[in-house]
Amino acid sequence: MLETHNVHLWSLCSNINIIDAHVFTQETDMTRLERIKREIKERLRKYNIKHATLEFECKKCMKNDKISKLEH
Repeated sequence: MLETHNVHLWSLCSNINIIDAHVFTQETDMTRLERIKREIKERLRKYNIKHATLEFECKKCMKNDKISKLEH
């Protein structure tokens, strides 16, 4: 993970916190991206964040604002 941006954090109620964020990375392998996503969500639990929507972006994947083919 290189950076995060477009981060939104809010409380749905007193005990349910939610985050939405874009994660910038150099990783293009979908299996490894899923592993990274699980690890981020696990780390967020210690802050009582019970739901996370994470959107991944990578410079290598973007060309002229179009997404190139990802490795599967």
